[in-house]
Amino acid sequence: MRNDQPALMELNKSTNLYEILIRRLNSLRCRPGDVCVDAGANQGNHAIPMALAVAPTGVIHAFEPIKHLANRLRKMASDRQLPIHVYEIALSDRVGVAQFQFVKNVPGWSGLYDREYTSAVEIERIEVEVSTLDTVLLQRLNKFRFYKLDIEAAEFKALKGSTKIIAKLSPLIAFENGFGRAAKIAGHSKEEWFAFFASVNYRTFDLYGYEITPDRWPDHGQPYNSIAAARGSDDEKFIETVWRSEVDTVISAVRSGALKYGPL
Repeated sequence: MRNDQPALMELNKSTNLYEILIRRLNSLRCRPGDVCVDAGANQGNHAIPMALAVAPTGVIHAFEPIKHLANRLRKMASDRQLPIHVYEIALSDRVGVAQFQFVKNVPGWSGLYDREYTSAVEIERIEVEVSTLDTVLLQRLNKFRFYKLDIEAAEFKALKGSTKIIAKLSPLIAFENGFGRAAKIAGHSKEEWFAFFASVNYRTFDLYGYEITPDRWPDHGQPYNSIAAARGSDDEKFIETVWRSEVDTVISAVRSGALKYGPL
């Protein structure tokens, strides 16, 4: 693993390095005609560039349970003629309704679980529809290129609810990963986490492209996002080779100010 991770975590605080890396990852792996999923689409900061990459024949399935954000993304997609289908659904491992913590002053922190926040928040509890990706899309897709999840500790439950479609179509996955903190909030264990990825024959990597093994399960020091790729796939080879070099290029550009994160 990298020996400069604490410095990169500090860099992320001022530059959104992790989001820039995720955006670069999907830009390198998504092509016209591809199908992608954005779970926790929020303001479309990833759904929109993915849509630009897969247009005109591909499609982005964007999941955003907060109504005004979902409507805003629909309008942006319509105005810009982008192939984004928006669902007002919170992805999980079950189908039904749930209480959702809408953080009014920081919408990106909203989610299905109560948790501690790093600054003062204004929370409105709303009822949202929950479903599994298998329920919504399994029977509709015959390909699936990229799966991005940023849903505030609910990523593992959503991945479990995507088991069939992941096993069938083997997308490259980029997901927020809070390790032990997220496991405690959402109610799963380290052992369950690794068993899931083994069950779908995937390897997990940190955002910089280095494998996450059971001894690398800390609560601090690693990026907040991880990558998963099917064993034996082109994605697995890409992460271990091209991606590691690309990460260095992105970090240099971010440090120099040549590359910044923002809406496209």
